[in-house]
Amino acid sequence: MVQADTTERPEFHTKNGRTVYGGGGITPDIVIERNYDPTTTNMALNANRIFFEFGSEYVSSHQEIEQMSFQDFAGQYEIDSEAIDQLKEFARSREIEIDEEEFAEDLADIKNNLKSKIASNIWGKDEMYAVRLMTDTQVQEALRYFPEAKELAAVE
Repeated sequence: MVQADTTERPEFHTKNGRTVYGGGGITPDIVIERNYDPTTTNMALNANRIFFEFGSEYVSSHQEIEQMSFQDFAGQYEIDSEAIDQLKEFARSREIEIDEEEFAEDLADIKNNLKSKIASNIWGKDEMYAVRLMTDTQVQEALRYFPEAKELAAVE
């Protein structure tokens, strides 16, 4: 977590006495830095729609997933090593180079991305984003501050 830079900005107070700063739009009270940069391999898989296309094929050959509720899928379904091997083979068949070291480094994100595309295929975009956000550390960290935000927003 990084505190917002408020140097040389005019200071104001809300009617509840909270200090806010002007001169540049809305500045968050708390800045949560992104702590993940995908590898070149992961970006190539995304840019070439490998997760989307493979996810569609995966759903077609794993119809048992469609029998699950979204809640069960989100909470319990795991992308196994067989699916990962098939994803790599699919990517290579599309002439996408897989750097094994980078792939291993990004494995958790790759699994989550594939799982989210499976969810999108079956349940839709909202569920896709719900799965993506499950492992988004920036979002998870932000959620920890919701009780504090609720207090700050309280009107007397």
